Amino acid sequence: MPGYPAGGSRAPHTFRSPPAGKGRVYRNVEIQTIFDDLNLPPDLSPLTPFAHRRTKEADIYFLTNQSDGTVTQTLAFRTSNRQPELWDAVTGTHRDLPSFQHANGLTRIELTFEPRQSHFILFRRPAQSKPSIQPNFPKLQTLTELNKPWQVTFDPAYGGPGSVIFERLEDWTTRPAPGIRAFSGTATYKTTFQAPAPGSSVYLDLGPLSRIAKVRLNRRPAGTIWCAPWRLEVTKLLNRGENTLEIEVTNTWLDRVLADRANSSAPFPFRITPQANPLPSGLFGPARLVTPIAHPRRSQARLQSARRSVASITVSLGTNPAGAESRTSWSR
Repeated sequence: MPGYPAGGSRAPHTFRSPPAGKGRVYRNVEIQTIFDDLNLPPDLSPLTPFAHRRTKEADIYFLTNQSDGTVTQTLAFRTSNRQPELWDAVTGTHRDLPSFQHANGLTRIELTFEPRQSHFILFRRPAQSKPSIQPNFPKLQTLTELNKPWQVTFDPAYGGPGSVIFERLEDWTTRPAPGIRAFSGTATYKTTFQAPAPGSSVYLDLGPLSRIAKVRLNRRPAGTIWCAPWRLEVTKLLNRGENTLEIEVTNTWLDRVLADRANSSAPFPFRITPQANPLPSGLFGPARLVTPIAHPRRSQARLQSARRSVASITVSLGTNPAGAESRTSWSR
């Protein structure tokens, strides 16, 4: 086309060449137009950052949320009649996703991504049952908020003040004491709380923190938190009554370096941009125990099933004079 692309318009509608061997050549056309022309649905839609690998056993999708916000969306995968599974590379766990739809060669799944979170979605075996109404990512409700004072220990060997009391969780760089405001290293938080009534699953949710936290509950390791969703399952670690929580939080070296540069007139051995500011550090709160909210339809289905079981009870009334057992059945 004369003057293209300087002419500012796309190529003519004759974007497709005649068959070239086993293929076809397309020029100057959007990829979606090619899919439409071939009557081929995209491998994943709507367009989301992803990678797809196919093995003899499975289709493996890697998806990422590259934003700082939580994202929930329904994605269509170009596969059908197989059970979707979610594999979590951070926790090393995997589970079936109960809610999905198969139609027209596609599997549609509603997924939720925390900020900067990624998921592996696998399809490796036939779907054995119909999709459930249970959500793939149940909402969480707070069981209790950990609002007692915290004993926080900053190592004096790294310029810290030793043990101090935080009435509430807050950024170290907002504290008035220089030994806390400019601290770089590991600080240990300790507090106690009363365990709530046991539920199906209980998670310790620390909220965003900086930069990494190692958690122990009742002197037993619970895991490490360094990214969203900032929580660990602690169901099996809880004690009845009082529980002791210990969290080691480590930040970066930058805050200490900036403080040393500001307080020294000697040439500084590190190269740091003049605009560099201290990085928020520590636990910011709120820290809480949370549990998944039971889906109302699922709870109602369980109740109806229990009622049907009760309504079909067979009651034994003993033995009649003829020696035969007399039984009475009833149902509602």
